[in-house]
Amino acid sequence: MKKRQTGCVKLLPRVYREKTEQIITIVLAEFAFTERQLWRGGRSTLHCWARWICWHFMMKAGMSSVMVAKVSGRDHTTVLYGVDMLQQEMKRRADLADMFHSVKSQLGKSATVVA
Repeated sequence: MKKRQTGCVKLLPRVYREKTEQIITIVLAEFAFTERQLWRGGRSTLHCWARWICWHFMMKAGMSSVMVAKVSGRDHTTVLYGVDMLQQEMKRRADLADMFHSVKSQLGKSATVVA
């Protein structure tokens, strides 16, 4: 996995930096997005799904919604809403659930982050 570091990730406590980088890198590869597309891609379905999945795994790694919001340039309430929407939409959309489980399995191979 290629090492990359975004400006906001550097502001995180050291314990979260590597996990956050792994999550972002895997989600970018799964959705074939650039980092700019991930965080500034608008409200299209795929862009939202990618952000929601990132946020979910970041919070599962122990980060607060405020920390996640700083990394993604959003408000913490938007992060909480997105994580909630991810759970709701996965029940309705098999394609989203497949993407989520693909990211989860890749994280399981490379990190200690679990859903």
